[in-house]
Amino acid sequence: MAYEIELSPRAEQRLRDLYPLLRGVVLDHLYELAESPTRVSRPSAIPAEPPGYQAFDFDYILHNELHRFVILFKYAADERTLWVYAIGHINHGSAY
Repeated sequence: MAYEIELSPRAEQRLRDLYPLLRGVVLDHLYELAESPTRVSRPSAIPAEPPGYQAFDFDYILHNELHRFVILFKYAADERTLWVYAIGHINHGSAY
């Protein structure tokens, strides 16, 4: 059973701001997260955020540039929903 995904306003805005192809990549990874969150995530180590968040990170190469993403989320009280707090993105430039 896959979890439902609920995006915070902050995560929704980040998703809208991405280049369309990268937006599609993030959506694909959100579906992967919903299928098996315990397999693909780890406890978040970002000290500026409230405790209790999980992190799911992945890389994607587009036009020879490395894009790194991290999705911060929590399990909702209903135990059927993943609440996505933030989607982080860094373009590291040349992948080679």
